[in-house]
Amino acid sequence: MKVVDTLPTGMSYVAAGTAPAPSSVVGNTITWNNVGPLNPLASKTITLVALIDLCASGTLTDSATATGTPPAGDNVTDSDTATVVVYRKPKLPILLLTRPQQAQYFTEKTSVQGEELSVQGEGEFTIENKIVDNAIGIDVHELIRGNGSFTMESKERLNESTTNRNIEGNYEHTKMIQFDSGVMMGTGRYSSSFHGGTGPRVEECFAVTEMQKREDVSIFTTTDVGERQVLDFDTMDVIKGKWGTRASWSEPCKKEIEITQMFDGDFEIQKKQVFEKEAFP
Repeated sequence: MKVVDTLPTGMSYVAAGTAPAPSSVVGNTITWNNVGPLNPLASKTITLVALIDLCASGTLTDSATATGTPPAGDNVTDSDTATVVVYRKPKLPILLLTRPQQAQYFTEKTSVQGEELSVQGEGEFTIENKIVDNAIGIDVHELIRGNGSFTMESKERLNESTTNRNIEGNYEHTKMIQFDSGVMMGTGRYSSSFHGGTGPRVEECFAVTEMQKREDVSIFTTTDVGERQVLDFDTMDVIKGKWGTRASWSEPCKKEIEITQMFDGDFEIQKKQVFEKEAFP
C-alpha cells in the first residue's frame, strides 16, 4: 500500500516523531511507498509530525491519499482531509501605561529549598505557563511537550510596580533546558501588544530531538516619562531539529516591523532582540 500526504502552506514536515519514516519528502509532499500489506478491514497507523509556521493563520487543510494494489484487478484508492484552524490576536492601539497604585508581586522560582525549582528525569512531560496582566499590558504563553530525557531550571517574576529599581522589569523569566533521547516540541509568546502595551511581540517554536537552551526574557512597560519601555528577548540554543522565531512591532501610520527566522538541522543559535520605546506624556 502506498500513502501520499500533502501538507498545506503554513505547515512543514518534522522528521522527529514521524513513524514509520517516509520513503521520500519533496517540499510538502510526504510519501510512503509501501506501508505493508493489509488484510480486508485491517488498518495501519502512520504518525506524521508537522510544525505550524509562525506566520500561518486561518484554516490549514492537510490531505492524504492511500492506494492499494490487490493481487488481481484495479488499484483501490481512498482520500481524506484534516483541518487545523490557526487564530492570531488582532493588533490593538498602543497607549502609554501608568504605574498602578498598589504593587503586586508574583514570583515562582524552581529550587529544592522551595525558592528554586529544578526538574530532571526521563519520560513524558507537559509544561504550560500563561500570564495575562491587563494592568501592565503583558501577555505570556509558553507550552512544552515531549518524551525523553529532560532537565529544566526556571525562575520567573511578575511585578506591577517599578519603584524598586533592583527589579529589571515588570516581567522576567530565565530558564535553562537540556533535552535528548526523544522528541520535544514547544512554543512561546512574549507580548506587550495589547491593552495599552508598548507594541512588540516575540514568538518562538521548536520541534527537536536534542536541545540545550538558555533563555532570558524581560518586559518593562510601566515607567516614568522620558524613560524607556522595553521588551528584551535573549536566547542561546544548540538544537537538532527545527527552531524558529517571529518578531513583530506595529504602530498605525508609524511603523510595521516583522522578522521571521527558521532553522532545520543541527544548529548553534545565539539571538538577542531588544525593542525600546521612550515614554511620552
